[in-house]
Amino acid sequence: MNTTTEELLEKTSIRKLALRWGIPAMFGQFFNPLYSIVDRIFAARIPGTGEMALAAIGVCAPALAYMAGVGGASCMSISLG
Repeated sequence: MNTTTEELLEKTSIRKLALRWGIPAMFGQFFNPLYSIVDRIFAARIPGTGEMALAAIGVCAPALAYMAGVGGASCMSISLG
């Protein structure tokens, strides 16, 4: 039985919805920094250029995340009209 999101939001209690959608979101927020830490560990271990690679990750990763966030929000708002 397929239910739409609108039907689900109308018929399901807030507590069940919070658990159903909140727990995966919390796991995502937990694993996201973990990926960043592991990336930095691997980059720092590159012989000879590890320090430069670590600095590049520290500068570029936040800039790219900001660019994707702002660009994605702009495209989303334009498409929603």
